[in-house]
Formats: sequence, structure tokens, C-alpha cells
Amino acid sequence: MELFKFAKKYRLTHNTDNADRTDENYGRTGQIHNFDYDVQAVMSILPNGANPRPRSWRTARAKGIAAGMILQQNGDAEGSLSFEPGNDEQARLAIWIAGVKYRRHLSEEQIWSLAARAAYARKFHDDLIKNGGSAPEDRATPVE
Repeated sequence: MELFKFAKKYRLTHNTDNADRTDENYGRTGQIHNFDYDVQAVMSILPNGANPRPRSWRTARAKGIAAGMILQQNGDAEGSLSFEPGNDEQARLAIWIAGVKYRRHLSEEQIWSLAARAAYARKFHDDLIKNGGSAPEDRATPVE
């Protein structure tokens, strides 16, 4: 399964790395990427400057191996597990390990509300530019 289809199936944010144009799903504590033709991998890595957390990697590694994932790299506080994207248990565990955010599904009412807010913000911004940086009196507070 392609990473784009995987991201769409599980409502994940999908990114493309600018350096080498690879598709990845970045999370707070790792990333999901293509490992082989039909296999994907989850990397548990911490951001720069973060304190190492070996216990979280040990927990993730143990849960992954118990779910049938294959250990690819094993470090003190980070590592990599490959998984079958068609296996729902492994896929959800990989999403949890990487800390990838789910995209929200908006109702029709929420979409219209956001569109109205965006239109108001655009109009308010245009008025600010037109009036030289000061808001008109009748537009000082947003309408809900």
C-alpha cells in the first residue's frame, strides 16, 4: 500500500520531504515512511534538543514485536520497526509510536462556520489596509 493511500485511510497528515522528495508522515516522536515495496516502517526518534526517553522506546518496541512488527534498528532511546500497512493493529500501533496527528473530519455546519470566519478576516484585513492600520469602529469586534 502506498503511503498516500495509508495516510488517507487513517486520516493522517501527509508530508513530502523537501530534500529528497520522499513521502513521509511526520509525528511528534517519529515518522512513518516506505521501507520496501509493500512494507512500511515507523521510526521512533526524538526532536533535536529533547531529552532521551529510553523507557518509551522500550515500551513501543515491546508492543510492536508483540503485534508482529519486525525490528529493523534498535538503539538506546530510538529505533525502527517495519510493519504491514494492511494489518490494522500494526498500522494503528505505528501511528501511536510516531505520534502522527489525525486530520479532523468537519461537518457541513463547521465548514460553513469556518468559511464565514475566513470571509470576515479577509474583509477586516482589507479594511485595515484601506484605513491605514486602524480598525473601523463598527468592525472592532468579530461577529459570530
